[in-house]
Amino acid sequence: MARRLGLDPATAADELAQVGRLFRDRCHRNHLDSPLDAECRSYARLLDAVTRSPAADAPADLSRHLATCHRCAEADACLRPHGGGLPGALAGGVIGWGGLAYLERRRRAAEARLGAGRPDPADSDGGPRRTASPAAGSAGTARWSPPSWCPCSRSWSP
Repeated sequence: MARRLGLDPATAADELAQVGRLFRDRCHRNHLDSPLDAECRSYARLLDAVTRSPAADAPADLSRHLATCHRCAEADACLRPHGGGLPGALAGGVIGWGGLAYLERRRRAAEARLGAGRPDPADSDGGPRRTASPAAGSAGTARWSPPSWCPCSRSWSP
């Protein structure tokens, strides 16, 4: 892409990395400068350390905190060195600012549910459900059905 724009690819990559570091540093400073409660403040350094490396996994206590704390989840999404790929681009395009934070909160909440051993309710998020097809027999092929809140669910027949 840099060549198409008439730029040196190495210089463009260096400048992009520099801008990414600057953005991350400013997001970190903004998170620290915002009024945080005691629990958030206790996780601030750990959040900074974990988000510096894309391979670093967050400890369980930090994951639980991020699943419940909107402000720290947004900081986590902002501080991550990656852009989230296609899911991040879609969430950012649909939701706008905070799309990555939304994805991260959903991921952390799912991890917290799985870690606690609680089963995932069938329609907890109001999204579409997958039900076994009666015609599928023992194969157990899943079929889509609309969520209960959708007006089309009243007239739905699989």
